[in-house]
Amino acid sequence: MKDIVIDVLRRENLLYSNKKPRINILLSGTIGFEVFLGKRLVYFVKLSVCKERAGIFDMPYFDLQSEYLSQVKSYSIFPEFIPEPVGYYTVDMFNLFICKGVSHFPINSYEINRGGALFEKLKFYFEKAQNGLVTNGENQRAVFLLKKIVEDDGLAEHSDCLKKWLCGDNLKILEELHEMPKHGDFSINNIGLTNKKQLVIFDWEDMGKVYLPGFDLFTLIVSALNFDKIEVIKLLEGDNNYHSWSNFVEEVCELCFIDYGIFKQLFPVYLSVFIYLKKHYSIAVREKAIGLLGGVSCIS
Repeated sequence: MKDIVIDVLRRENLLYSNKKPRINILLSGTIGFEVFLGKRLVYFVKLSVCKERAGIFDMPYFDLQSEYLSQVKSYSIFPEFIPEPVGYYTVDMFNLFICKGVSHFPINSYEINRGGALFEKLKFYFEKAQNGLVTNGENQRAVFLLKKIVEDDGLAEHSDCLKKWLCGDNLKILEELHEMPKHGDFSINNIGLTNKKQLVIFDWEDMGKVYLPGFDLFTLIVSALNFDKIEVIKLLEGDNNYHSWSNFVEEVCELCFIDYGIFKQLFPVYLSVFIYLKKHYSIAVREKAIGLLGGVSCIS
């Protein structure tokens, strides 16, 4: 597979050196490749088998073309946070999505719990994302997604909390929320800091699948707390040990045009949507979310 990546890079004139690149393989759902020339990370490549061959070879299919188009759109709005997309390519039975390489350090839970400068960087992202991607009108796309999840036979056991939000006063609250597309997987594993301490965000394949305000904030919280029910409840109930975290959440809710109380009420809804998005990949993470949903029927 490394040879396929090199062949595509050379075919598309993306390598400006005769020196053979060094390639690291990263396995997490899709197959990822870091492409280095010397010590410099020049490209990151995602590879997936084409849809027609996925079943034959018993391999997962990922719509890398849609991810590429999503990243192009997002990059045009806030390029300071996103690796620059290069292109989408096909060769034989494979699809490839290539973006510029960004050297970065992963963010761990300890760092994010310390707050401070990192919280400020995250708040700036949320503010920029809302300003660039706000859409007008009733939140019908959010309602449509919840109805779709409820009607999914494979997710019926996780949809009870959604049904409560699709009728009466709850539906009115839902429809009045400010509609805006979300990253969809704003987890701690998809966030890093560059050498210059700038925030960088990866994995945009779920961008625009969710329009619920607060959803990306929810994903950040539960991933940083490793889906731990006790820790999540302590944070949302204002435990003194989470004072800086709680202030951060309240400030981001304001940036996202959602009342903090409504955000907490929607937590089981966020979990159900997250479980739905992870239906075909990230199974281990999905199971953690199901466990959290099973223990947290209502947070208010």
